[in-house]
Amino acid sequence: MLSNDLPPEPPDMYGPDAPDDDTPSGAWPFEVSRADLVGLGVVAAILLALTIWLGFLPVLVILGAAAGAFLAALVWPCIGGDVILDDLRLDALKCLAVGAYLVLGFWAGLLGLRALVGGVHGPEAPVFLTRGVVVFFLFTVGLFAKILWLDSDKFDALIITLGAIVGAVMAGALVSVLAGGKICLRGGG
Repeated sequence: MLSNDLPPEPPDMYGPDAPDDDTPSGAWPFEVSRADLVGLGVVAAILLALTIWLGFLPVLVILGAAAGAFLAALVWPCIGGDVILDDLRLDALKCLAVGAYLVLGFWAGLLGLRALVGGVHGPEAPVFLTRGVVVFFLFTVGLFAKILWLDSDKFDALIITLGAIVGAVMAGALVSVLAGGKICLRGGG
């Protein structure tokens, strides 16, 4: 080593990536903006309006379907799939939209089918769904999930749809237990 050579400089400890000593160690790591609070208020108002209109139990099934979609998207990368959730705030709203479409669309389809069959064969006519109608509706749920997550693969939308279905079925079983085994599809709660 020559006398004019300087030793290498240590890495910059006070650069832009350095930890800020002003924040306490137990501080909330996420920033909540005014837009986040407004969005949370809008979602809460919509859920409250649905609860008043439909009752608590259908809203519980919607939340179960949304939770199932979110958990499926969260677990999917651990199994070897692509990462679906990149912005958790927006993705939580998307999962809530998929859950609402699944539950409300299926319920509205049943009520519409009951009205059609009841108008032709009388109000006491039995109503049943064929496999084709159910498969077509589930296809539209998958298509809706694909539209919400345009940058993801088709298989990712299928995983989200299956998660929403499993969540809705599990929440529906819980609702059935809470309702005493009686589920009414005539409206109201």
